[in-house]
Amino acid sequence: MNMIDANKINLFLKGIEKLSQRDFKALGIKRICCDSRIAREGDLFIALKGTVCDGHDFLKDVALKGVKFAVVERNTPAGESLLQLIVPDTHSAAVVLADNFYGSPSKRLNVVGITGTNGKTTTSFLIGDILRACGKSPGLIGTIFYDTGEKVSSINTTPGPLHVQDLMRRMVDNGMSHAVMEVSSHGLVQRRVDKVNFDIAVLTNISSDHLDYHKDHADYVEAKSRLFKLLKPKGTAVLNGDDQFCKIMEKATRGNVLTYGLGDNSHVRASKVRLKGTGSTFVVTTPKGKLDIETRLIGMYNVYNILAAIGVGVVENLNLELIEDGIRNLDLVPGRMERIDRGQPFNIFVDYAHTDDALDKALSALRGLTKGRLVALFGCGGDRDSSKRARMGSVASRMADISILTSDNPRSEDPRHIIREIEAGFEDIDRYVIHVDRRDAIRAALETARQGDTVLIAGKGHENYQIIGEEHVSFDDRVVVREVLSEIPVVIDKG
Repeated sequence: MNMIDANKINLFLKGIEKLSQRDFKALGIKRICCDSRIAREGDLFIALKGTVCDGHDFLKDVALKGVKFAVVERNTPAGESLLQLIVPDTHSAAVVLADNFYGSPSKRLNVVGITGTNGKTTTSFLIGDILRACGKSPGLIGTIFYDTGEKVSSINTTPGPLHVQDLMRRMVDNGMSHAVMEVSSHGLVQRRVDKVNFDIAVLTNISSDHLDYHKDHADYVEAKSRLFKLLKPKGTAVLNGDDQFCKIMEKATRGNVLTYGLGDNSHVRASKVRLKGTGSTFVVTTPKGKLDIETRLIGMYNVYNILAAIGVGVVENLNLELIEDGIRNLDLVPGRMERIDRGQPFNIFVDYAHTDDALDKALSALRGLTKGRLVALFGCGGDRDSSKRARMGSVASRMADISILTSDNPRSEDPRHIIREIEAGFEDIDRYVIHVDRRDAIRAALETARQGDTVLIAGKGHENYQIIGEEHVSFDDRVVVREVLSEIPVVIDKG
Protein backbone atom coordinates (compact mmCIF):
# COMPACT_ATOMS: atom_id res chain seq x y z
CA MET A 1 0.00 0.00 0.00
CA ASN A 2 1.20 3.54 -0.75
CA MET A 3 2.34 5.21 2.44
CA ILE A 4 -0.73 6.78 4.05
CA ASP A 5 -0.63 7.97 7.64
CA ALA A 6 -2.93 6.43 10.24
CA ASN A 7 -5.08 9.54 10.65
CA LYS A 8 -5.95 9.54 6.96
CA ILE A 9 -6.68 5.82 7.03
CA ASN A 10 -9.09 6.25 9.94
CA LEU A 11 -10.68 9.27 8.30
CA PHE A 12 -11.26 7.46 5.00
CA LEU A 13 -12.59 4.30 6.60
CA LYS A 14 -15.22 6.10 8.69
CA GLY A 15 -17.61 5.58 5.77
CA ILE A 16 -18.90 7.28 2.67
CA GLU A 17 -21.92 8.85 4.37
CA LYS A 18 -19.71 10.77 6.80
CA LEU A 19 -17.07 12.06 4.38
CA SER A 20 -17.40 15.83 4.01
CA GLN A 21 -15.75 18.35 1.71
CA ARG A 22 -13.29 19.12 4.50
CA ASP A 23 -12.44 15.43 4.84
CA PHE A 24 -11.75 15.06 1.12
CA LYS A 25 -9.39 18.02 1.32
CA ALA A 26 -7.61 16.55 4.36
CA LEU A 27 -7.15 13.28 2.47
CA GLY A 28 -5.68 15.09 -0.52
CA ILE A 29 -8.55 13.91 -2.74
CA LYS A 30 -8.99 16.45 -5.53
CA ARG A 31 -11.42 14.55 -7.73
CA ILE A 32 -13.70 11.51 -7.83
CA CYS A 33 -13.20 9.28 -10.84
CA CYS A 34 -14.71 6.05 -12.17
CA ASP A 35 -12.83 5.88 -15.49
CA SER A 36 -9.43 4.23 -15.14
CA ARG A 37 -8.26 5.72 -18.44
CA ILE A 38 -8.29 9.26 -17.06
CA ALA A 39 -7.42 8.46 -13.42
CA ARG A 40 -4.55 10.43 -11.92
CA GLU A 41 -2.85 11.19 -8.62
CA GLY A 42 -5.25 12.92 -6.24
CA ASP A 43 -8.28 10.94 -7.42
CA LEU A 44 -10.64 8.79 -5.41
CA PHE A 45 -11.37 5.88 -7.75
CA ILE A 46 -14.77 4.19 -7.61
CA ALA A 47 -14.80 0.70 -9.12
CA LEU A 48 -18.10 0.45 -10.99
CA LYS A 49 -19.29 -2.71 -12.69
CA GLY A 50 -20.82 -1.91 -16.08
CA THR A 51 -22.37 -3.98 -18.84
CA VAL A 52 -19.01 -4.36 -20.60
CA CYS A 53 -16.22 -3.54 -18.13
CA ASP A 54 -15.69 -3.90 -14.39
CA GLY A 55 -13.73 -1.16 -12.64
CA HIS A 56 -12.31 -3.74 -10.22
CA ASP A 57 -10.23 -5.11 -13.11
CA PHE A 58 -8.38 -1.82 -13.40
CA LEU A 59 -7.35 -1.18 -9.80
CA LYS A 60 -3.70 -2.00 -10.51
CA ASP A 61 -3.73 0.45 -13.42
CA VAL A 62 -5.05 3.35 -11.34
CA ALA A 63 -2.58 2.58 -8.55
CA LEU A 64 0.28 2.86 -11.04
CA LYS A 65 -1.07 6.30 -11.97
CA GLY A 66 -0.72 7.49 -8.37
CA VAL A 67 -4.23 6.90 -7.05
CA LYS A 68 -4.23 6.03 -3.33
CA PHE A 69 -7.90 5.58 -2.45
CA ALA A 70 -10.54 3.32 -3.98
CA VAL A 71 -14.14 2.41 -3.21
CA VAL A 72 -14.85 -1.21 -4.10
CA GLU A 73 -17.37 -4.00 -3.62
CA ARG A 74 -14.73 -6.62 -2.89
CA ASN A 75 -11.11 -6.67 -1.79
CA THR A 76 -9.07 -7.20 -4.92
CA PRO A 77 -5.44 -8.36 -4.80
CA ALA A 78 -4.69 -6.32 -7.93
CA GLY A 79 -5.45 -3.22 -5.90
CA GLU A 80 -3.46 -4.18 -2.79
CA SER A 81 -1.38 -0.99 -3.04
CA LEU A 82 -4.58 1.05 -2.62
CA LEU A 83 -6.51 1.84 0.53
CA GLN A 84 -9.80 0.15 -0.35
CA LEU A 85 -13.12 1.03 1.26
CA ILE A 86 -15.49 -1.91 0.73
CA VAL A 87 -19.19 -1.11 0.25
CA PRO A 88 -22.17 -3.29 -0.77
CA ASP A 89 -22.87 -1.31 -3.95
CA THR A 90 -20.38 1.07 -5.56
CA HIS A 91 -23.07 2.63 -7.76
CA SER A 92 -25.00 3.72 -4.65
CA ALA A 93 -21.74 4.84 -3.06
CA ALA A 94 -20.93 7.00 -6.09
CA VAL A 95 -24.23 8.86 -5.67
CA VAL A 96 -23.48 9.69 -2.02
CA LEU A 97 -19.79 10.47 -2.53
CA ALA A 98 -20.47 12.80 -5.45
CA ASP A 99 -23.04 14.76 -3.46
CA ASN A 100 -20.70 15.03 -0.47
CA PHE A 101 -17.63 15.91 -2.56
CA TYR A 102 -19.34 18.74 -4.42
CA GLY A 103 -21.11 20.07 -1.33
CA SER A 104 -24.72 19.17 -2.19
CA PRO A 105 -24.98 21.87 -4.88
CA SER A 106 -28.61 21.11 -5.77
CA LYS A 107 -29.64 22.46 -2.36
CA ARG A 108 -28.41 25.88 -3.54
CA LEU A 109 -30.37 25.81 -6.80
CA ASN A 110 -34.04 25.67 -7.72
CA VAL A 111 -34.07 22.34 -9.53
CA VAL A 112 -36.67 21.45 -12.16
CA GLY A 113 -36.63 17.83 -13.34
CA ILE A 114 -38.50 16.82 -16.51
CA THR A 115 -39.35 13.25 -17.44
CA GLY A 116 -41.54 11.65 -20.08
CA THR A 117 -41.25 9.71 -23.31
CA ASN A 118 -41.35 12.74 -25.61
CA GLY A 119 -41.07 16.50 -25.22
CA LYS A 120 -38.40 16.72 -22.50
CA THR A 121 -35.93 18.74 -24.54
CA THR A 122 -38.41 21.27 -25.93
CA THR A 123 -40.01 21.69 -22.50
CA SER A 124 -36.60 22.29 -20.92
CA PHE A 125 -35.80 24.96 -23.53
CA LEU A 126 -39.17 26.63 -22.92
CA ILE A 127 -38.64 26.67 -19.16
CA GLY A 128 -35.18 28.12 -19.66
CA ASP A 129 -36.46 30.94 -21.88
CA ILE A 130 -39.29 31.71 -19.45
CA LEU A 131 -36.87 31.93 -16.54
CA ARG A 132 -34.49 34.17 -18.50
CA ALA A 133 -37.38 36.45 -19.51
CA CYS A 134 -38.15 36.77 -15.79
CA GLY A 135 -34.59 37.78 -14.93
CA LYS A 136 -33.41 34.40 -13.67
CA SER A 137 -30.24 32.55 -14.71
CA PRO A 138 -31.05 28.90 -15.43
CA GLY A 139 -28.55 26.15 -16.14
CA LEU A 140 -29.47 23.17 -18.29
CA ILE A 141 -28.69 19.46 -18.27
CA GLY A 142 -30.22 17.76 -21.29
CA THR A 143 -30.01 15.79 -24.49
CA ILE A 144 -28.47 18.47 -26.71
CA PHE A 145 -26.04 20.23 -24.37
CA TYR A 146 -25.19 21.08 -20.78
CA ASP A 147 -25.19 24.76 -19.82
CA THR A 148 -23.48 25.66 -16.56
CA GLY A 149 -22.71 29.19 -17.68
CA GLU A 150 -20.64 27.60 -20.42
CA LYS A 151 -22.22 25.29 -23.01
CA VAL A 152 -20.72 21.87 -23.69
CA SER A 153 -22.06 19.00 -25.79
CA SER A 154 -23.96 16.41 -23.80
CA ILE A 155 -22.91 12.78 -23.37
CA ASN A 156 -26.19 11.39 -22.07
CA THR A 157 -29.63 12.91 -21.50
CA THR A 158 -29.03 12.33 -17.79
CA PRO A 159 -25.30 11.99 -17.02
CA GLY A 160 -23.87 9.82 -14.25
CA PRO A 161 -23.99 10.96 -10.61
CA LEU A 162 -20.41 12.27 -10.58
CA HIS A 163 -21.06 14.38 -13.66
CA VAL A 164 -24.49 15.57 -12.46
CA GLN A 165 -23.06 16.91 -9.21
CA ASP A 166 -20.05 18.43 -10.98
CA LEU A 167 -22.35 20.26 -13.42
CA MET A 168 -24.55 21.57 -10.61
CA ARG A 169 -21.49 22.69 -8.64
CA ARG A 170 -20.40 24.70 -11.67
CA MET A 171 -23.85 26.25 -11.89
CA VAL A 172 -23.61 27.34 -8.26
CA ASP A 173 -20.09 28.71 -8.75
CA ASN A 174 -21.26 30.65 -11.82
CA GLY A 175 -24.13 32.25 -9.90
CA MET A 176 -26.98 30.44 -11.62
CA SER A 177 -30.38 30.42 -9.94
CA HIS A 178 -31.97 27.29 -11.43
CA ALA A 179 -31.04 23.91 -12.84
CA VAL A 180 -33.43 22.65 -15.52
CA MET A 181 -32.78 18.96 -16.05
CA GLU A 182 -34.06 16.27 -18.39
CA VAL A 183 -34.37 13.02 -16.43
CA SER A 184 -34.40 9.76 -18.39
CA SER A 185 -35.81 6.43 -17.25
CA HIS A 186 -32.29 4.97 -17.40
CA GLY A 187 -31.01 7.74 -15.16
CA LEU A 188 -33.79 7.12 -12.65
CA VAL A 189 -33.34 3.34 -12.51
CA GLN A 190 -29.57 3.71 -12.21
CA ARG A 191 -30.09 6.20 -9.36
CA ARG A 192 -28.01 8.90 -11.04
CA VAL A 193 -30.19 11.65 -9.53
CA ASP A 194 -31.02 10.16 -6.13
CA LYS A 195 -29.12 12.95 -4.34
CA VAL A 196 -30.57 15.77 -6.43
CA ASN A 197 -32.93 18.06 -4.51
CA PHE A 198 -35.87 18.44 -6.90
CA ASP A 199 -38.11 21.45 -6.24
CA ILE A 200 -40.34 20.80 -9.26
CA ALA A 201 -40.87 17.56 -11.21
CA VAL A 202 -42.59 17.64 -14.61
CA LEU A 203 -44.29 14.83 -16.53
CA THR A 204 -44.65 15.45 -20.28
CA ASN A 205 -46.28 12.19 -21.41
CA ILE A 206 -45.74 8.44 -21.33
CA SER A 207 -45.97 6.11 -24.29
CA SER A 208 -43.79 3.07 -25.03
CA ASP A 209 -40.00 3.19 -25.31
CA HIS A 210 -36.79 1.58 -24.06
CA LEU A 211 -38.32 -1.89 -23.71
CA ASP A 212 -34.88 -3.25 -24.55
CA TYR A 213 -33.89 -1.97 -21.09
CA HIS A 214 -37.11 -2.17 -19.07
CA LYS A 215 -38.68 -5.61 -18.74
CA ASP A 216 -42.13 -4.33 -19.77
CA HIS A 217 -44.20 -1.16 -20.05
CA ALA A 218 -45.24 -1.30 -16.39
CA ASP A 219 -41.56 -1.34 -15.42
CA TYR A 220 -40.96 1.68 -17.66
CA VAL A 221 -43.83 3.60 -16.01
CA GLU A 222 -42.50 2.66 -12.57
CA ALA A 223 -39.10 4.02 -13.57
CA LYS A 224 -40.64 7.35 -14.55
CA SER A 225 -42.51 7.53 -11.25
CA ARG A 226 -39.20 7.53 -9.35
CA LEU A 227 -38.72 11.21 -10.17
CA PHE A 228 -41.91 12.09 -8.32
CA LYS A 229 -40.86 9.98 -5.35
CA LEU A 230 -37.62 11.99 -5.23
CA LEU A 231 -39.49 15.31 -5.12
CA LYS A 232 -38.98 17.03 -1.80
CA PRO A 233 -42.04 17.29 0.51
CA LYS A 234 -42.72 20.96 -0.23
CA GLY A 235 -42.01 20.57 -3.93
CA THR A 236 -44.57 20.46 -6.73
CA ALA A 237 -45.31 17.86 -9.39
CA VAL A 238 -46.42 19.44 -12.68
CA LEU A 239 -48.38 16.68 -14.42
CA ASN A 240 -50.04 16.23 -17.79
CA GLY A 241 -53.64 15.85 -16.66
CA ASP A 242 -54.62 14.39 -20.04
CA ASP A 243 -52.08 11.58 -19.82
CA GLN A 244 -53.40 8.20 -18.69
CA PHE A 245 -50.51 7.80 -16.23
CA CYS A 246 -51.06 11.12 -14.46
CA LYS A 247 -52.74 9.48 -11.45
CA ILE A 248 -49.85 7.05 -10.97
CA MET A 249 -47.39 9.95 -10.79
CA GLU A 250 -49.72 11.86 -8.48
CA LYS A 251 -49.82 8.92 -6.07
CA ALA A 252 -46.03 8.59 -6.23
CA THR A 253 -45.30 12.11 -5.04
CA ARG A 254 -45.29 13.48 -1.52
CA GLY A 255 -45.37 17.06 -2.82
CA ASN A 256 -48.05 19.33 -4.18
CA VAL A 257 -49.65 18.69 -7.59
CA LEU A 258 -50.46 21.06 -10.43
CA THR A 259 -51.99 19.63 -13.61
CA TYR A 260 -52.06 20.99 -17.15
CA GLY A 261 -53.93 20.02 -20.31
CA LEU A 262 -57.04 20.70 -22.34
CA GLY A 263 -59.49 19.21 -19.86
CA ASP A 264 -61.68 21.42 -17.68
CA ASN A 265 -60.21 19.96 -14.49
CA SER A 266 -56.61 20.97 -15.27
CA HIS A 267 -55.12 23.82 -13.23
CA VAL A 268 -53.34 25.16 -16.33
CA ARG A 269 -55.67 24.84 -19.30
CA ALA A 270 -55.44 25.72 -23.00
CA SER A 271 -58.42 26.88 -25.07
CA LYS A 272 -59.07 28.56 -28.42
CA VAL A 273 -56.14 26.66 -29.92
CA ARG A 274 -55.27 27.61 -33.51
CA LEU A 275 -52.59 25.49 -35.17
CA LYS A 276 -50.87 26.91 -38.25
CA GLY A 277 -47.90 26.04 -40.40
CA THR A 278 -45.99 28.97 -38.95
CA GLY A 279 -46.84 28.36 -35.30
CA SER A 280 -49.76 28.35 -32.89
CA THR A 281 -51.90 30.70 -30.84
CA PHE A 282 -54.05 29.85 -27.83
CA VAL A 283 -55.34 31.12 -24.51
CA VAL A 284 -54.12 29.63 -21.23
CA THR A 285 -56.10 29.84 -18.01
CA THR A 286 -54.09 29.45 -14.79
CA PRO A 287 -54.77 29.95 -11.06
CA LYS A 288 -52.88 33.26 -11.41
CA GLY A 289 -54.76 34.58 -14.46
CA LYS A 290 -54.87 34.21 -18.25
CA LEU A 291 -52.16 34.27 -20.89
CA ASP A 292 -52.38 34.89 -24.64
CA ILE A 293 -49.80 32.61 -26.23
CA GLU A 294 -48.13 33.15 -29.58
CA THR A 295 -45.43 30.68 -30.58
CA ARG A 296 -43.48 29.61 -33.63
CA LEU A 297 -43.60 26.02 -32.42
CA ILE A 298 -46.01 23.89 -34.45
CA GLY A 299 -48.26 20.98 -33.53
CA MET A 300 -50.61 20.09 -30.69
CA TYR A 301 -47.83 18.27 -28.85
CA ASN A 302 -46.00 21.58 -28.52
CA VAL A 303 -49.14 23.11 -27.00
CA TYR A 304 -48.70 20.53 -24.23
CA ASN A 305 -44.98 21.28 -23.90
CA ILE A 306 -45.80 24.96 -23.52
CA LEU A 307 -48.49 24.22 -20.92
CA ALA A 308 -45.95 22.21 -18.91
CA ALA A 309 -43.50 25.11 -19.01
CA ILE A 310 -46.22 27.57 -18.00
CA GLY A 311 -47.06 25.24 -15.11
CA VAL A 312 -43.49 25.58 -13.87
CA GLY A 313 -43.76 29.36 -14.20
CA VAL A 314 -46.97 29.35 -12.15
CA VAL A 315 -45.33 27.25 -9.42
CA GLU A 316 -42.40 29.70 -9.41
CA ASN A 317 -44.92 32.59 -9.12
CA LEU A 318 -43.47 34.31 -12.20
CA ASN A 319 -45.04 37.30 -13.92
CA LEU A 320 -47.55 36.09 -16.53
CA GLU A 321 -46.64 38.71 -19.14
CA LEU A 322 -42.98 37.76 -18.84
CA ILE A 323 -43.94 34.09 -19.23
CA GLU A 324 -45.65 35.06 -22.50
CA ASP A 325 -42.47 36.85 -23.58
CA GLY A 326 -40.32 33.83 -22.77
CA ILE A 327 -42.48 31.53 -24.88
CA ARG A 328 -42.52 34.02 -27.74
CA ASN A 329 -38.70 34.25 -27.56
CA LEU A 330 -38.15 30.55 -28.30
CA ASP A 331 -37.62 30.36 -32.04
CA LEU A 332 -35.93 27.01 -32.48
CA VAL A 333 -34.98 23.89 -30.58
CA PRO A 334 -32.16 22.21 -32.54
CA GLY A 335 -33.38 19.09 -34.32
CA ARG A 336 -36.91 19.45 -32.99
CA MET A 337 -39.19 20.07 -35.98
CA GLU A 338 -36.36 22.18 -37.38
CA ARG A 339 -37.33 23.68 -40.73
CA ILE A 340 -34.72 23.73 -43.51
CA ASP A 341 -35.48 26.49 -46.01
CA ARG A 342 -33.13 27.07 -48.95
CA GLY A 343 -35.82 28.50 -51.19
CA GLN A 344 -37.13 25.10 -52.31
CA PRO A 345 -40.87 24.91 -53.15
CA PHE A 346 -41.58 22.24 -50.54
CA ASN A 347 -41.24 21.96 -46.77
CA ILE A 348 -38.38 20.09 -45.10
CA PHE A 349 -38.34 19.35 -41.38
CA VAL A 350 -35.70 17.52 -39.35
CA ASP A 351 -37.02 16.02 -36.13
CA TYR A 352 -35.82 13.74 -33.34
CA ALA A 353 -38.98 11.59 -33.43
CA HIS A 354 -37.73 8.06 -32.78
CA THR A 355 -40.77 6.39 -31.19
CA ASP A 356 -44.08 5.50 -32.79
CA ASP A 357 -45.90 8.05 -30.63
CA ALA A 358 -43.47 10.84 -31.53
CA LEU A 359 -43.62 9.94 -35.23
CA ASP A 360 -47.42 9.94 -35.08
CA LYS A 361 -47.49 13.40 -33.49
CA ALA A 362 -44.92 14.82 -35.89
CA LEU A 363 -46.75 13.55 -38.98
CA SER A 364 -50.09 14.74 -37.58
CA ALA A 365 -48.67 18.23 -37.10
CA LEU A 366 -47.23 18.32 -40.62
CA ARG A 367 -50.33 16.94 -42.33
CA GLY A 368 -52.20 20.12 -41.45
CA LEU A 369 -49.72 22.37 -43.25
CA THR A 370 -49.12 20.14 -46.28
CA LYS A 371 -50.91 20.94 -49.53
CA GLY A 372 -49.31 18.09 -51.43
CA ARG A 373 -47.82 14.79 -50.32
CA LEU A 374 -46.32 13.97 -46.95
CA VAL A 375 -42.99 12.11 -47.21
CA ALA A 376 -41.56 10.39 -44.12
CA LEU A 377 -37.92 9.30 -43.94
CA PHE A 378 -36.87 7.30 -40.89
CA GLY A 379 -35.16 4.22 -39.50
CA CYS A 380 -34.78 2.70 -36.03
CA GLY A 381 -31.78 2.47 -33.75
CA GLY A 382 -29.88 -0.79 -33.49
CA ASP A 383 -29.37 -2.57 -30.15
CA ARG A 384 -32.40 -0.70 -28.84
CA ASP A 385 -36.10 -1.45 -28.29
CA SER A 386 -37.03 -3.54 -31.32
CA SER A 387 -40.73 -3.75 -30.38
CA LYS A 388 -41.35 -0.23 -31.71
CA ARG A 389 -40.02 -0.92 -35.22
CA ALA A 390 -43.19 -2.44 -36.70
CA ARG A 391 -45.27 0.14 -34.80
CA MET A 392 -43.32 2.97 -36.41
CA GLY A 393 -43.86 1.31 -39.78
CA SER A 394 -47.58 1.13 -39.07
CA VAL A 395 -47.72 4.83 -38.17
CA ALA A 396 -45.90 5.83 -41.35
CA SER A 397 -48.04 3.48 -43.45
CA ARG A 398 -51.17 5.13 -42.09
CA MET A 399 -50.09 8.77 -42.05
CA ALA A 400 -47.50 9.36 -44.79
CA ASP A 401 -48.11 9.26 -48.52
CA ILE A 402 -44.59 8.01 -49.16
CA SER A 403 -42.15 6.48 -46.67
CA ILE A 404 -38.41 6.06 -47.18
CA LEU A 405 -36.92 3.47 -44.85
CA THR A 406 -33.24 3.86 -44.04
CA SER A 407 -30.54 3.49 -41.39
CA ASP A 408 -30.68 5.39 -38.11
CA ASN A 409 -27.88 4.42 -35.70
CA PRO A 410 -27.57 0.70 -36.56
CA ARG A 411 -24.79 0.07 -34.02
CA SER A 412 -23.96 -3.67 -34.08
CA GLU A 413 -27.10 -4.70 -35.99
CA ASP A 414 -27.42 -5.15 -39.73
CA PRO A 415 -29.48 -2.14 -40.88
CA ARG A 416 -31.23 -4.35 -43.44
CA HIS A 417 -32.53 -6.52 -40.61
CA ILE A 418 -33.81 -3.45 -38.77
CA ILE A 419 -35.57 -2.23 -41.92
CA ARG A 420 -37.22 -5.64 -42.42
CA GLU A 421 -38.71 -5.33 -38.94
CA ILE A 422 -40.02 -1.85 -39.79
CA GLU A 423 -41.52 -3.23 -43.03
CA ALA A 424 -43.66 -5.61 -40.97
CA GLY A 425 -45.81 -2.62 -39.98
CA PHE A 426 -46.73 -1.76 -43.58
CA GLU A 427 -49.79 -3.31 -45.19
CA ASP A 428 -49.09 -1.88 -48.65
CA ILE A 429 -45.61 -2.48 -50.10
CA ASP A 430 -46.25 0.27 -52.64
CA ARG A 431 -46.25 2.90 -49.85
CA TYR A 432 -42.52 2.74 -49.11
CA VAL A 433 -39.07 2.43 -50.66
CA ILE A 434 -35.78 1.41 -49.07
CA HIS A 435 -32.44 3.22 -49.19
CA VAL A 436 -30.15 1.69 -46.58
CA ASP A 437 -27.60 4.49 -46.84
CA ARG A 438 -29.03 7.53 -45.05
CA ARG A 439 -27.45 10.09 -47.38
CA ASP A 440 -28.90 8.25 -50.38
CA ALA A 441 -32.27 8.19 -48.62
CA ILE A 442 -32.21 11.95 -48.04
CA ARG A 443 -31.28 12.51 -51.67
CA ALA A 444 -34.16 10.25 -52.79
CA ALA A 445 -36.62 12.11 -50.53
CA LEU A 446 -35.63 15.52 -51.85
CA GLU A 447 -35.59 14.37 -55.46
CA THR A 448 -39.06 12.88 -54.94
CA ALA A 449 -40.53 16.03 -53.39
CA ARG A 450 -42.64 18.35 -55.51
CA GLN A 451 -44.09 21.79 -54.95
CA GLY A 452 -46.42 21.78 -51.93
CA ASP A 453 -45.04 18.54 -50.47
CA THR A 454 -43.57 18.16 -46.99
CA VAL A 455 -40.56 15.98 -46.20
CA LEU A 456 -40.02 14.83 -42.61
CA ILE A 457 -36.55 13.47 -41.85
CA ALA A 458 -37.03 11.77 -38.50
CA GLY A 459 -35.07 9.95 -35.84
CA LYS A 460 -31.78 11.77 -35.33
CA GLY A 461 -32.67 15.43 -34.97
CA HIS A 462 -29.74 17.38 -33.54
CA GLU A 463 -27.27 14.48 -33.69
CA ASN A 464 -24.13 15.16 -35.72
CA TYR A 465 -23.01 11.55 -35.95
CA GLN A 466 -24.20 8.11 -36.97
CA ILE A 467 -23.25 5.07 -34.88
CA ILE A 468 -22.17 2.24 -37.16
CA GLY A 469 -20.69 -0.70 -35.27
CA GLU A 470 -18.75 0.95 -32.45
CA GLU A 471 -17.74 3.94 -34.55
CA HIS A 472 -19.28 7.41 -34.44
CA VAL A 473 -19.27 8.58 -38.06
CA SER A 474 -19.78 12.28 -38.79
CA PHE A 475 -23.34 12.74 -40.07
CA ASP A 476 -25.85 15.54 -39.53
CA ASP A 477 -29.24 15.33 -41.27
CA ARG A 478 -29.43 19.12 -41.49
CA VAL A 479 -26.01 19.46 -43.10
CA VAL A 480 -26.71 16.65 -45.55
CA VAL A 481 -30.06 18.20 -46.53
CA ARG A 482 -28.36 21.49 -47.37
CA GLU A 483 -25.62 19.72 -49.32
CA VAL A 484 -28.12 17.70 -51.35
CA LEU A 485 -30.28 20.74 -52.06
CA SER A 486 -27.23 22.47 -53.53
CA GLU A 487 -26.60 19.49 -55.82
CA ILE A 488 -30.03 18.65 -57.22
CA PRO A 489 -32.31 20.63 -59.53
CA VAL A 490 -35.46 21.83 -57.79
CA VAL A 491 -38.51 21.93 -60.03
CA ILE A 492 -41.18 24.55 -59.41
CA ASP A 493 -44.60 23.80 -60.82
CA LYS A 494 -45.81 27.03 -62.39
CA GLY A 495 -48.95 25.46 -63.81
